[in-house]
Amino acid sequence: MSKDDAEPSYIDYEAFLDPDFSATSFANTLVLSTNNPSDTPLDLSTPLSRVLFDVQEVDTHIDTLTTKSALPLLEHTREHADSSARILHEVEGQVASLTESYRTLEKEVIERYEVAAQVQLTAERLCETVKLGRAVARCLMLGRQLEVRMAELGGVGSAKKEDHRAMVRSTDTILSLRQILSASKPGEEGEGLDRINAINTLKAELVNPGERSIASRANQVIKEFSMSSLLSSSATASSASTFSQNEDTKARTTSALQTLYLL
Repeated sequence: MSKDDAEPSYIDYEAFLDPDFSATSFANTLVLSTNNPSDTPLDLSTPLSRVLFDVQEVDTHIDTLTTKSALPLLEHTREHADSSARILHEVEGQVASLTESYRTLEKEVIERYEVAAQVQLTAERLCETVKLGRAVARCLMLGRQLEVRMAELGGVGSAKKEDHRAMVRSTDTILSLRQILSASKPGEEGEGLDRINAINTLKAELVNPGERSIASRANQVIKEFSMSSLLSSSATASSASTFSQNEDTKARTTSALQTLYLL
C-alpha cells in the first residue's frame, strides 16, 4: 500500500518495526512523557490507556487492510498452498523412490551379507574342527606307533629279544608327539588339543610313562656298559663270543646315548 492510499495514523510504525526496538525503553519513555518526574506516586493509568488505545488502533488498521485486500490475500494464500502441495508431491515421490531403493539394497546386500557372515562363521568353525581332528588323529597314530615301538624294545620281562634300536625309534615318536602338543598357540597345529580328553589320556597313560621308561632303560644300558668295560679290562680271554658281546654292548650303549641326547 502506498503512502497516498494509507489512512493517516499517529502511530509510529517504523519505530515498532525497528530491529533495535526495546519494549522496556518504549514503556519508560511513555511513562516519563505522561508524568511529571517530581510527582509521587506515578500515574500509570494514562500510559496504560494509551497503550491499549494504540493496540486497538493497530487491530482496527489490520482489519481495514485485510478487508480491502481480501482477494489479493486469498490469492496469495491459494498460491502458497498450491506451491506447498506441489513441493509435497515431489518430496513424497523422492521419498518413495528412496525407500524402494533402500528396500532393494537391504534385500540384495544387507540380508545377503548377514547370510554370508553366517556361512563364513560356519566355514571357519568347520575348518577349526577339521584342523583339530587332524591333529588328534595324528597324535593317536603316533601314540599307537609308540606302543608298537616300545613293544619292539623287548628286554626284561619279555620273551622277545631286546631290540636296542627301538629306543631311538620310540624316542623319535615321543619327540614328534612333543612337537605337536607344545604347538598350542593360536594358529599352530596343536591349538585346542589340551581340551581333548583322549589326548590328555594319551599323555598321562602313554607318552609320559613311556618317556620315563625309555630314559630309565637307556640309563640302565649305560651303567651296564660301564660295568662290562671294567670286567673286560681285567679279563685276558679274547674269544669270538667275547668280541661279539662287546660289539653288541657298544651298539646298545650307542642307542642309549642317542636316546638320552634326544630326550
